[in-house]
Amino acid sequence: MGGQLDELLASLTAVCRVLALVKRNDVLCVQPVLNAPATQIGNKTECALLGLVVGLGRDYESIRQRYPEKTFSKVYTFNSVRKSMSTVTRRRPPEDHQFRVFAKGASEILLSKFVNRDLLIH
Repeated sequence: MGGQLDELLASLTAVCRVLALVKRNDVLCVQPVLNAPATQIGNKTECALLGLVVGLGRDYESIRQRYPEKTFSKVYTFNSVRKSMSTVTRRRPPEDHQFRVFAKGASEILLSKFVNRDLLIH
């Protein structure tokens, strides 16, 4: 059971990172008073996703602080052809020359990018 729980927690952490990083400065979900409704700034769908991060017991601001925008190697904004958006960051430590892609979008589009390629998914 411990292995499955570890995998679940790792997946939860990855999901929270994606939601926190792949659309940043123009989206905030602020809850100034505990148990009060959050003030949403920006796209309502993106705010709802940040609300999910908070609901899962994570702090999206601390994730954003761990991955400041200056560490982004590339940002692919959403467009209707790609039906996805992605942020590319260097893995830690930076000297290992590996990158991590945080992506969200239409499931059929994202899955097709990995099913047809010999990629390692973490």
